[in-house]
Amino acid sequence: MPQSTRNISLILRATGATIFAVVLWGVVSLSDQFDTVLDVPVSVETQADRSLVHPLPASIKVRVRASGWSLLKMHATGRMECLLRPVVVGGTGERVIGFNRRELLASIRTDIPDAQQLSVTPDTLTMVLGPTGQKTVPLSPEVTIALRKGFLVIGDVRVQPDSVLLVGSRRALEDITRWPTAALALDDVHRPVTRTVAVSDTLRGIVASTMRRAELYADVQEVAERLLSDVPVVNRASTRDTTLHLGIYPSHVDVLLRGGARDLSRIDPAAIRAYVQILAGADTLGIAYPHLVLPPGVNASVVSIRPARVRYLFRREIAAGSSVPGSGERRRIAR
Repeated sequence: MPQSTRNISLILRATGATIFAVVLWGVVSLSDQFDTVLDVPVSVETQADRSLVHPLPASIKVRVRASGWSLLKMHATGRMECLLRPVVVGGTGERVIGFNRRELLASIRTDIPDAQQLSVTPDTLTMVLGPTGQKTVPLSPEVTIALRKGFLVIGDVRVQPDSVLLVGSRRALEDITRWPTAALALDDVHRPVTRTVAVSDTLRGIVASTMRRAELYADVQEVAERLLSDVPVVNRASTRDTTLHLGIYPSHVDVLLRGGARDLSRIDPAAIRAYVQILAGADTLGIAYPHLVLPPGVNASVVSIRPARVRYLFRREIAAGSSVPGSGERRRIAR
């Protein structure tokens, strides 16, 4: 056998022996007893007519003694919890219930039969239980949308359904006016968004939503501009004196709009009006600034109105047949 082959064979044998020794040491070591501290989740099972008024710690620290194999399994599966089952007998108000060290240790649930719970931190827990109530509030989308350059969100971000039924502590429900979805962040968005989102569980154990998921919608369109020419200028104020005639100069303006390309293409120019608010006897400056009111459902912003201001003039019309001092004619006079 060549020397190089014999060397490789010796190395492999030595490596195999080392691995076997390590495995054997590990097996023997894991059979020993060890102490360790674990974060154990806290769960509460309440009666149907009772709810937590204040939150409890999400977890407690438990010192556990068990074999190395059991602890390894415990870390791998995570099947360990502190399950509290408070009982309230009689009464309709709030009740304070405490759990001492012994009761907390007795509430530890695990699938490791040889595990011993030695201590717990904190060694007492106090909870307040109150009447359960229900309330329906708007569902609010918690979303951050980072748009691709040249795009924008048209209108509001919506969720469907737009409201949610909450069940939990009657006292906590009094202060809740809206309920959020789980936070969502979207990047480089350049098309309409339809996404399933989770409903928040921020008040775990106190208030719960009867709905777990909702549909989120955002209309994202490419930015565009559209010029509408010869838009009529109309006075929105009423004139009681019917002998007065209002003249607006110029009577038409040009309007530049900015918004989503799809929405702008659907605008009917004949439905667009520029408005002024001129009241006879109160407005005497002779200058007004028109503004635009877009039809319902049109999401766009006004970039400019040209000209930005218009002149106006009230004229009183005298009907034909009235006498005018110093004249033998019957004529209509405007002043």
